[in-house]
Amino acid sequence: MSITSLPVLDLSLAQNPDTAEQFRTQLREATHEVGFFYLVGHGIPDELQRRLLAVAREFFALPTARSSRSRTSAARTSVGTPGSAAN
Repeated sequence: MSITSLPVLDLSLAQNPDTAEQFRTQLREATHEVGFFYLVGHGIPDELQRRLLAVAREFFALPTARSSRSRTSAARTSVGTPGSAAN
């Protein structure tokens, strides 16, 4: 199979009993056949999406030593990780 674009899945279809099965079928196909998909209809405001993308770009532009330090620090302070009291 040759993939030339990412599948686009509309999460709002999952909220409607008449279209939920269609969404699940599309999700199954996208994950099994492609491995990635683009999700729309999720309700996350555009401004928040833009801010998240900007922060991610800044983080991945950091020198490796700096970004590694940030990941290690975040891992130590995460809540709900396996073995933590939150589980």
